[in-house]
Amino acid sequence: MINTYNYEHLKQPRDVQLMQGYARSLNSIKTTADNAYEQKNYASAGRIYYILQKNYGKFNPIVQMLSFNNAYLSTRLFYCKKNLSIQGFQEYRKGNINSALVSWQDVLEIDPNNTEIKEAIEKAKLQQKNLAQKR
Repeated sequence: MINTYNYEHLKQPRDVQLMQGYARSLNSIKTTADNAYEQKNYASAGRIYYILQKNYGKFNPIVQMLSFNNAYLSTRLFYCKKNLSIQGFQEYRKGNINSALVSWQDVLEIDPNNTEIKEAIEKAKLQQKNLAQKR
């Protein structure tokens, strides 16, 4: 959707209705992320915030029409990553390796270069493998 609007805007840069529709759509997407965040669904919220932040540079023509800015997205992403990491470590300590891995994979979807989480995943997979061999 973001790419489609961006493409159409490049073709019709003075189309005010198109820009307003684009802004409404982005604001609606952000609201969906906010709702997921408030429901503590940090994986879904984080994926949406990540996409919005990754594409934020494309929003320059309509940035004044948006209900969010890049700093807002960064803050929300930070808390999504933090909460997912905590969930993963809590599950790991309980012995729920699969649940921990799911939370940590969710972190990597919104923070692909997170070396701490990559190391935690490697350690958990190794432990999982060792447990499977003992059975």
